[in-house]
Amino acid sequence: MAKKTKQKSLDDRWTQAEFAALLEMDQAIVSRAITTGILNRDGSCRQWLRDLYSHYAETAAGRAGRELNLAEERAKLARAQTGKIGFDMAKSRGIFVAVPAIALQIQRTYSIIRRKLLSLPHRIRGKHTDLDTSVFISMDELVREVLLEISQTRLPKHVEKKIKAIDDAEFKRSISNPGNSRDRHKGVTNGSSGA
Repeated sequence: MAKKTKQKSLDDRWTQAEFAALLEMDQAIVSRAITTGILNRDGSCRQWLRDLYSHYAETAAGRAGRELNLAEERAKLARAQTGKIGFDMAKSRGIFVAVPAIALQIQRTYSIIRRKLLSLPHRIRGKHTDLDTSVFISMDELVREVLLEISQTRLPKHVEKKIKAIDDAEFKRSISNPGNSRDRHKGVTNGSSGA
């Protein structure tokens, strides 16, 4: 006949090995928790579970290992709120400008510069008909060389990503609303002239 063993209650005092087995952890972890004061050496299993839960809750809240200081917490909150208010004021005064707005402006400026530079040889040719065609071809090649060099200038990666996102959004918008495309700004709507 097998000997019946009394099952331990949570209110009983457990050994470190028994408690570790219950939580499926190494006994050294329980020993360290007792040494550091997380667990009371003479506590019951129920008390150890509460203490361990409290420790992990404090750790998750970022308060483990130090006493809560209400004045310090209020000062941190006040600093954070002051920073947010300062940021909002800078934004409203125009001191801060969001990256997408800057990226869009850079893109528009580059587009204008590109368009003006590409038209330069043709405009000069229209005003100076006495010059040889090879001069205008050379000028066109130089303009394209400069534009290529400018296009290879790299912005920071996060700015390039924003510009690409803005380009993609504008492209999708122009496909879904052809009447609102960039052509409209040029005086052309759906292939007809503005007249």
